[in-house]
Amino acid sequence: MICDLAVRYAAEVRQYWVGSLGVLLLSVIATAACAPAPPPAPEPIEIARAREFVASMDATPPVGTWRSGNSAVGMAVSHLEYLTEMNEAVAPAGSRWISMDVTVTNDNPAAIRIDPASLRLVTRNGKVVGYDLITLRMCDQPLRSIEVRPRAGATGCVIFLGDAGVGPARLVYSGAKTRRGTDVVVDLDRFPDRTTP
Repeated sequence: MICDLAVRYAAEVRQYWVGSLGVLLLSVIATAACAPAPPPAPEPIEIARAREFVASMDATPPVGTWRSGNSAVGMAVSHLEYLTEMNEAVAPAGSRWISMDVTVTNDNPAAIRIDPASLRLVTRNGKVVGYDLITLRMCDQPLRSIEVRPRAGATGCVIFLGDAGVGPARLVYSGAKTRRGTDVVVDLDRFPDRTTP
């Protein structure tokens, strides 16, 4: 639209402006207004890699360890796996299990109770799921409800039932039962903090 106006204006003004310098100037203005916009700048390589990584998480779990915490509780997630069969168990149609090792550390001056029932997995399609009881049957070392001393931690396997083809986005632990008691959220929708488990 701006190009059309510039060309029309240049044609109208040309009638009244006879000098060759004026015609040249109007031609330059019209050409500049009609020039195609420059192509958008390429996406920075880091952003492109992050987009590819997140998209690939739905199909294949990445290898690594993700960490987060607050002043009272720390949490780490590693050994992420997607499973449709475990021993004799088969995931319901349209579903798969998301298995992971979770470490919860107590940074409080007093002991706290860690309970896997306080874990919630938010998947990339927005569903929030609690840990599946199949955890107790299928994990060699399931994360159990346990009292943890100050500066100590508990580690174990936890399994969630999610939709097939949908990766995890966040793991939320809300059972920190501390005076400061805020949720700990581990963002799984990003590169791991460590790329080895």
